[in-house]
Amino acid sequence: MHTTLHLPADAPPQTLPARSLMAFTLASHLILVPLGVALPLITLIMHGYGLRKGDPTALLLARRWSAVMAVQFAIGVVTGTVLPCSSSWRPWPRSPPPACCRVPPDPGRGSRPSRSSPPP
Repeated sequence: MHTTLHLPADAPPQTLPARSLMAFTLASHLILVPLGVALPLITLIMHGYGLRKGDPTALLLARRWSAVMAVQFAIGVVTGTVLPCSSSWRPWPRSPPPACCRVPPDPGRGSRPSRSSPPP
């Protein structure tokens, strides 16, 4: 099955790769977040079982899962930071973009003059 994405004729050429990257980031974030919530609880249960029963295999498994949790947390932070910057969704219609997404004004393009320039 072949699907085609139709874009408006005046859409810039970067639109399709940008939308594809946004879809991949959103999909990976939606998969990793529930795992990131459940895995610490499962690890805690396995660690408690290993301590209570004296099972070295359960303790080793809990230790390995904790390393997986660290990597998963790092990936979740990256994808969660990228999402608000690459989407136009805002919690309220007139809310400003997140601070991480704001672009400082270009001093060469009609912004206020710098202090080093002479007054008019």
